[in-house]
Amino acid sequence: MTKPSDGRGIEEKTADDWSESHARPDPDRGSVVADPDAIPAPLFVVDDAGQITTVNRSLADRLGYDPADLRGVPVDEVFPDVRVAALADHASERDGQLVARGVGPSGQARLAFSVGAHTVETDDTAEADGTAQTGTAAGRRYVCVGHDTDESATDRTFEQYERIVRTIDDGVYVLDDAFNITAVNEAATEMTGYDRSELVGSNATMLASEETLAQAAAATQALLAGESEAATISTTIETAEGETLPIETRFSVYPFADGSHGQIGVFRDVSDRIWYERALATLNDATRELLSLDTQREVCSLVVETVTAVIDLSAAVAYDFDSETNVLHPTVTSTAAEADDETVAATGDLPVVTATDGDIWDAFVEGERRVDTGGPPVLAGDAAPVSAACAVAIPLADHGVLWLAMDESDHRDPNTMELIDLVAASAEAALERVDRDRRLRERERELRDRNERLQRLERINEVIRRIDAALVGTESRSAVESAVTANLADSPLFSFAWVGRSDGDELVPTAWAGDHHHYLDSLDRSVSADCGPPAVEAATTGEVIAVAPIADDLHAEAWRTEAVSRGFGSALAVPIGPDDAVLTVYADLTTGFPDRVQCALCDLGETVTDARRAADAGSAADESGARANDSERPARSVELALRVWSPDSPLVRLSKRVGCRLSHEGTVAKADGESLTVVRPEDPDHGTIATVDAQLAGPRTVRAVDGDDDLYGIDLVAPTVVSTVVEAGGWTSEAVVDEEGVDLTVVVPTSVAVDRVLGALEARFGDVTVTASREAADATGPTTAFRAAARSQLTSRQWTVLRWAHLSGFFEWPRATTGEDVAAMLGVSQPTVSRHLRVGQGNLFDLLFGE
Repeated sequence: MTKPSDGRGIEEKTADDWSESHARPDPDRGSVVADPDAIPAPLFVVDDAGQITTVNRSLADRLGYDPADLRGVPVDEVFPDVRVAALADHASERDGQLVARGVGPSGQARLAFSVGAHTVETDDTAEADGTAQTGTAAGRRYVCVGHDTDESATDRTFEQYERIVRTIDDGVYVLDDAFNITAVNEAATEMTGYDRSELVGSNATMLASEETLAQAAAATQALLAGESEAATISTTIETAEGETLPIETRFSVYPFADGSHGQIGVFRDVSDRIWYERALATLNDATRELLSLDTQREVCSLVVETVTAVIDLSAAVAYDFDSETNVLHPTVTSTAAEADDETVAATGDLPVVTATDGDIWDAFVEGERRVDTGGPPVLAGDAAPVSAACAVAIPLADHGVLWLAMDESDHRDPNTMELIDLVAASAEAALERVDRDRRLRERERELRDRNERLQRLERINEVIRRIDAALVGTESRSAVESAVTANLADSPLFSFAWVGRSDGDELVPTAWAGDHHHYLDSLDRSVSADCGPPAVEAATTGEVIAVAPIADDLHAEAWRTEAVSRGFGSALAVPIGPDDAVLTVYADLTTGFPDRVQCALCDLGETVTDARRAADAGSAADESGARANDSERPARSVELALRVWSPDSPLVRLSKRVGCRLSHEGTVAKADGESLTVVRPEDPDHGTIATVDAQLAGPRTVRAVDGDDDLYGIDLVAPTVVSTVVEAGGWTSEAVVDEEGVDLTVVVPTSVAVDRVLGALEARFGDVTVTASREAADATGPTTAFRAAARSQLTSRQWTVLRWAHLSGFFEWPRATTGEDVAAMLGVSQPTVSRHLRVGQGNLFDLLFGE
């Protein structure tokens, strides 16, 4: 039975109290305590032979043993001062206290024990050695329950303080009133580099300067005056190696019996803290400087310089991402001053980093820091070993990567990694600002360039409008050419303009305007000359020729020297046909002519070509009218009946495919020798043209113009007989295509030689037979005059759109084609066709109804 507690504390209970409350004989263990670990106070039981039979966990832990290790051990080995006789004496006195010193691996413990005695009888007692003995035995058991003495508690508290002083990393010292060192801990010897024997007994001046001691003395006086309980000063000491160590000291004073005072303090090495503060200051200065940088390379240079200045790195590399080639370029590199030759060589010629080059690329694409701890060496990219224990690759957003090689200790130092993160964040922000400023500058430059282009285009359009107005009513080619060159030269965009026409041997100037007109006299304008001026090249090739700047290859071509000496920087030559004529303009600027200006001048070339043709038609009509009443009739336009044998021409091959003759209804010339032609099959049972167009080299598109397959529009890539006649200066009034050739009636105006038309047909198609030749009908009627006036009022594109719309049945009722059909055949958008139709019709109505 367990005896109820009497309410006393654990320390106040005697051994009999504990034995009465917890003791139940345990025959297997020969113990009077059934559960010793349930007793919180230190407890052990000794038999009358002086051996320990029971020990609880509390006592074993206090001494540093395992309870099982103490069972069967003589009591005097654990408690040297305890004997069985003494235990019996204290047990008989009941209230007697046994003070004993326990010894164990954890040190000594001084305890006061209450001792109680019990007699036990056991059967088959299990001995400590594991052997079983039978029979009945009786013996005494001494139950000892202990508690700390005052002296023991003080010793343990002192021991705890001693351990604290011995194990802390900060240095601890004690000084007497003369600043002599009386005690130091192990950390103090490690920081100063002196042995304990060298420090103890020495004056503090061996470590601190007079200035430091004076500062400490002043703080001591303040402590003695009761201003505070402790003082803190920041000073330096000199180590045994002669190095200066910055420290922070916190100390207080303690009194001696004679009234003097000593000093006890703790000092700490603050080198790392000072380094960190200075690193932060350097980083702060660099961050402010980053705000003034304008290029990505400048930012990377400052970042690498800063990070190597504040951190002891083996190497640092800033990589810049090239979005065009999809690689990382090493922009700036830096190595430590003590780096080996292999590291310097590796970082001096780093390769680009691609998608297969490990941590650097992975850090960039994943946007997360990558650490390589496999060194030394570590690899910068694919094949650049650096002698370092580890490397860190830090992404800089979309701009690149900062790669750093360092010691393992730096990588594990949280302050170092925090500084690296701050540097990377500052670099990323600076690169983003530089990129944003660059995009803003590019945008401003684009807007400025666009504004200049628009102004230039507006000026050229104004010039063209003036030229269009000047061409209305012109009656001759010379008047057309003079009006064009004069208006161009009056514009601030051009310095000189001239028109030349080939006579077979050279390009003969027919009109010019602007400064330096004697420039034409200095040119070799021969059409057979190599390296001729742009006008000659345009006349021989039929293409637009742009040259800018003229000063390039100055001495390679003689015309360039003449042009540069007159201040010309750029030139543009535009063919204006149909007689190999060329319009050439010169400008002072060396940047050349923008695309839109070139397009506008090409359109002007078409307008001039149309105006010259209209002037030729008007001149022919005027000549016929002026001489109508003369007895001798003047030469009129010639009408020729021709047979062109051209079995390989597109229309002839098309006629052969469909098995019937094709009547030519009209042709509209397009750019680059292409044309739109309308034909009508003469046989109502003809084959379907649309099914054979893909088998022919010439046609690109064949489309039925009306819905009953009686009229077809053909987009021809190769030149035709009709388009060749138009290019030579004549026109076709009638043409019929059969399986072997073309029968056509051609009208050749007086301004064009008949041989020119026949020569062009023979050169392109071969055999041409003139079956009839006669004077053309009088061209002085109102229809001819209106046609000439209308042609002069329309641009080439307006004429093409109106002509094709008329041929395709757009103006019929109901319409045979729509605006979309016309646009599809012309290869332009439907709004473009609508605009040309609307403006062209307006010009014709102005001509018809205007005053």
